[in-house]
Amino acid sequence: MTISNLNENENALISLFDVSGKFFYKKEIFADNVLIDLSEKLAGTYFMSIRIQEKETIWTIIKQ
Repeated sequence: MTISNLNENENALISLFDVSGKFFYKKEIFADNVLIDLSEKLAGTYFMSIRIQEKETIWTIIKQ
């Protein structure tokens, strides 16, 4: 999975977790593009949080 168009002048905290709320990826990013390998994860629904300064967005990821 690739995340792009992040502002490389601002740090972003990216967290991934499953439907039970268990975190399996958390990383602070200082780049405009990020590649996250989900190949070892089972098919299912996951959630991604992207926090930049005080703003947070939550994305739903469906892996088939």
